[in-house]
Amino acid sequence: LPGLIAPFLAQMMAEKWGRRWPIWVGSVINIVGAVVNAASKDLAIYIAGRVLMGIGIAMGISIAPTLLQELAHPRYRAPLGSMYTSIYYIAAVISASICLGTGAISDNNAWRIPCYLQLVGPAATLALTIGMAESPRWLVMHGQAEKALDALARYHSNGVVDDPLVQLEYREIRAMLSADGLCPASHYGDLFKGSNRHRLIILLAIGCGTNWVGNGIITYYLASILSGIGITSSRDQSILNVGLQVWNLILSISAALSVDKIGRRPLWLTSTIGIFFALAIIMGLSGSYAQSNNSAVGIAVVPFLFIFFGFYVIAWTPLSNMYTVEVLPYYLRTKGQAVYCFTQNAANAFNQWVNPIALDSIEWRYYGLYLAVQAVLIAIIYFKFPETKNLTIEEIAAIFDGDR
Repeated sequence: LPGLIAPFLAQMMAEKWGRRWPIWVGSVINIVGAVVNAASKDLAIYIAGRVLMGIGIAMGISIAPTLLQELAHPRYRAPLGSMYTSIYYIAAVISASICLGTGAISDNNAWRIPCYLQLVGPAATLALTIGMAESPRWLVMHGQAEKALDALARYHSNGVVDDPLVQLEYREIRAMLSADGLCPASHYGDLFKGSNRHRLIILLAIGCGTNWVGNGIITYYLASILSGIGITSSRDQSILNVGLQVWNLILSISAALSVDKIGRRPLWLTSTIGIFFALAIIMGLSGSYAQSNNSAVGIAVVPFLFIFFGFYVIAWTPLSNMYTVEVLPYYLRTKGQAVYCFTQNAANAFNQWVNPIALDSIEWRYYGLYLAVQAVLIAIIYFKFPETKNLTIEEIAAIFDGDR
């Protein structure tokens, strides 16, 4: 729930002080939250730590993809932007392995150790970004042209300001920002106007879809699902979770490195159609097991969990943050990302509150709701998601706006 407000705070910081500040502030809040979380003596303090971390995480992830793509070399922008979310699975593998190891501890250290280790991520982020250059686009927009050129040269031409690529990028940025200057005082209401309505549909579809295609159930209630199909040992469940995260890591990074070769639309469509059929089969097998209690039917669900995530991570993991950033013009980029993150967190909050009740009440039948959502998303992707491969951020704007 704190993630519903934090993206809008991050957006205001990013526009006024620069893209780096929300990342720094979010990292500090995460560090404090992790300490409170791990050192808590009662449930109220533990929840307070989680609230702080919810704020810090939401602030960072709503702006970090924007800074990454605005700094990246044009040749590597798409793969780097896609890797941003994909490397989550490196941490997921480590986290699952740590929890597998600490699960054998009989005292409170079983959960305190993983909580203290939550310090590592934000501390590393703070240390690695403190010397990072500001977004060249933000610098140009705020009259700091020389610093913008230095930033472009630092990351794109080994410090050579007169490099032709740097000069070309600088001219493109100035030209696009001059066009964006037609709307100098942007508002959230601008997302409902003209071609921005098309962009808003994409933001809302991806924001909802990241947690509403069935992955929310499987990710957060994996233990319950496995117990429901007869795999009740906590150790067996943890081992299976580690294997699943390794599988996700391999496929997600492979897809991230291929976004400019395969293209966005083929990945989006293949992924969403694939998870539709995988979830339908999981639903059928789970229902059959519930009625027959046949262990063979229950075990058959396991490979389809891997198939489901195999399809999910080739698009919904690498493309979600990358695609939403690249389709937005500069003057609405941080606002659009705030709306996207708000939608994503709202959908996740729905999962947290509704899924346990629905799963307990109607069990495997609840999967049918997510099949309906997937069907709608397939239609939206087919008709509304343009191909953007091998284009710069400035060139992508022309797909929506034409030449201004």
